[in-house]
Amino acid sequence: MHNGCCRMEICKRWILQRKPTQKTSMETKLIKLFVHITYYTVYIMVIAMIGLILLDPCSPPFLLSMREDCASIKWTRIGFQHFIFLFETWMNIHVYIGGTLEIVHALFVGIACLLNYFEVLGRDIGLAEGATDLKKCTQVYRSIQILEKLFNGYLMVGIVPTLMLLMPAAQVLTQFVSIMMHADIPMPSFLMFPLVWLNSVMTNILVFTLASWVNNVSTKILRKQVDAIVQQGYGARRSVLMKEVKACTALKIKFGSNFIDGGTPLVIQNFCLNQTLSLILISSARRTG
Repeated sequence: MHNGCCRMEICKRWILQRKPTQKTSMETKLIKLFVHITYYTVYIMVIAMIGLILLDPCSPPFLLSMREDCASIKWTRIGFQHFIFLFETWMNIHVYIGGTLEIVHALFVGIACLLNYFEVLGRDIGLAEGATDLKKCTQVYRSIQILEKLFNGYLMVGIVPTLMLLMPAAQVLTQFVSIMMHADIPMPSFLMFPLVWLNSVMTNILVFTLASWVNNVSTKILRKQVDAIVQQGYGARRSVLMKEVKACTALKIKFGSNFIDGGTPLVIQNFCLNQTLSLILISSARRTG
């Protein structure tokens, strides 16, 4: 997939030769901002976990909380607790930072790249001056289609389904805790929940919305290519160009046997709000009862 992206970047530079400089799209700016926010959040979470272990090792689910004498642990003397601390630190770094790299650089940035390629291709179709230029545009679309197959082959089995399962769950949990348990969790431990909530909401809304645009934008690009061929008309070559375009299919960000469409972000938010309200009602009924 990395090699495919590198080849597409070379192709993109070739397309942009002798053409006006392309401005950075809003989608690219949003993904870039979200990537920075995600990285800052991940590092803050790792540092916060390390601080919590040092300040209160008896807090579950830390491993030191299973010791009966956890309240008497002192960090000034080197002992077994230091090895447990190093292990938990390594696990936090491995899970938070190592696990985030694949999602951020493969999924988030990959979606932005596909949308960016479509923007360049759409402008090139509008500037096409002959059958040769339109044929090259179709070839570029096929290259993007191959990249999409590699993209889905890497992500559709594990990463995207896992993200679509865990992100709504994280949003529901953090929403409920932030609303109902803000008085029960001491500061600054409570701040981790709104921070995770912000990232989960942005993933469920921003990332999945941009992922659905891949299907919508690719459909518009194919329609634009057909309109360009029909408007200009090239006799016998027109039939060949039309067949080449019709052989291309709209691109999709897949998870399992399904794909992300325009209604996916709305369905996720509807699910998260309904589940959060249900948990709030159940919790309120138990407290009053």
